[in-house]
Amino acid sequence: MRAIGIVLAGGNSKRMRELSNKRAIAAMPIAGSFRSVDFALSNMSNSHIQSVAVLTQYNSRSLNEHLSSSKWWDFGRKQGGMYVFTPTITAEHSDWYRGTADALYQNLDFLKRSHEPYVVIAAGDGIYKLDYNKVLEYHIEKKADITVVCKDMPGDVDVTRFGMVKTNADGRIVEFEEKPMVADSHTISCGIYVVRRRQLIELIERCANEDRYDFVQDILVRYKGLKRIYAYKLNTYWSNIASVDAYYQTNMDFLKPEVRSYFFKEYPDIYFSHGTGYMSNGKNFNNYFGRIYQARYLSGIVAGMNTETDKIGYVAAMDSENSEVTGGIDAFALGIYSVNQDAEVYVKVTNSWFDPEGEKAAAQTLLDMGCDVIAQHCDTEYPQTLAQERGVYSIGYNSDMSKNAPDACLCSVIWNWSAYYTAAVQSVIDGTWDGSNYYGGMTENLVGITALADFCADGTEEKVEEAKKQILAGENGVFDGVIETNTGETVGEAGKTLDDATITGGINWYFKNVTVVE
Repeated sequence: MRAIGIVLAGGNSKRMRELSNKRAIAAMPIAGSFRSVDFALSNMSNSHIQSVAVLTQYNSRSLNEHLSSSKWWDFGRKQGGMYVFTPTITAEHSDWYRGTADALYQNLDFLKRSHEPYVVIAAGDGIYKLDYNKVLEYHIEKKADITVVCKDMPGDVDVTRFGMVKTNADGRIVEFEEKPMVADSHTISCGIYVVRRRQLIELIERCANEDRYDFVQDILVRYKGLKRIYAYKLNTYWSNIASVDAYYQTNMDFLKPEVRSYFFKEYPDIYFSHGTGYMSNGKNFNNYFGRIYQARYLSGIVAGMNTETDKIGYVAAMDSENSEVTGGIDAFALGIYSVNQDAEVYVKVTNSWFDPEGEKAAAQTLLDMGCDVIAQHCDTEYPQTLAQERGVYSIGYNSDMSKNAPDACLCSVIWNWSAYYTAAVQSVIDGTWDGSNYYGGMTENLVGITALADFCADGTEEKVEEAKKQILAGENGVFDGVIETNTGETVGEAGKTLDDATITGGINWYFKNVTVVE
């Protein structure tokens, strides 16, 4: 292609709230297997752009690590390669990127050293497929100075967080308003631009001389009547993830067969694995998950052995309609019951997978009730840290949360995803990959609990080890026999354990020692 590529990946968005506290938006995971920036880079590569610059700034460590480890984005060093640029800090110049135009200006040497006549600029937070060659062809056909990739959004979509455009009959942009208070058009800019390289240099230098820093406001909006700026309409899937709701919806979209097919059907030789999903094609796209309830059961033993009030709290992301969460609570409660039949489990639901304030408030409610152990199925450490502040114990989740609450955390329920990744990669190498879904447990070392705190009650470790041996030997399936619910009903059958389908999607009840707190 006759163009170089630039990916703008340095921005932050307050709409992402806590999700972007520790990583750039462009590094956010998508569909369980990708980062947001991968889509722009994939489009660059598939459009045969050989030289690409990624401009990073905000919380860039995770993004930089991903880019440096992604050998498939090498773009061929003989032809150009991929370059990662950060703000240029010198004795004379100490500014971070003050805007998108300033980011381009601080890396102007990349533009000046290149020889290709055109530049493709793309945001790192867009999820889409696009052959940039088609945009370039349109750009040349229209004799445009700048071409903006646009999309007509449905009428019920809030477009006020985007740049809004209006065009004439020929496709030339006649109005461009960035993030309008009220939108009178549903055609938005996708943050993808094609411009002649020499003209871009000229425009960026002019902006710098006039102390202007924003590509949209100071070039697109300012010059819309002076330059020939055209809209190229994108009529396929596109999403921008720069808000919590949009990020969630985008990942949910990848569970839809038509979206997965659109992105993956053309790559039969690439294998895709989606963590915690429920759809697959049985060929090159599968899902992986695990028997986390086994580890929950062990953590319940720990909680039951260490409570003094016999009141144990549990901060839950979802209610009984979600079998993953409810099954974890029940396994935890069964573990408690196996060592302490007097203990009760009090569950407070946040109705969100990630809600720092909600999780903190839920933990507060449980602590105020007299719970002296707080467990969780939620994503932040706040139930742990609040437990430590109140001088009680806690059970972490996802990672070893003793680092967050060293004086409170008895143990943490953890995933060891590398167990699956190693097995999956080896199956591809061996040629034994069959597209089937994966559901591992303690036997595969996929799930477990961290080492117990040294302040655990006497006998805790022995009880945990005994139960662990039983689970590994197949003598304890956790959900064994007839189980009494908190409504007085029973589930299961004597001499049998619940099947995987029921455990993963059919547990909508709570064990008899569980109470849901309103």
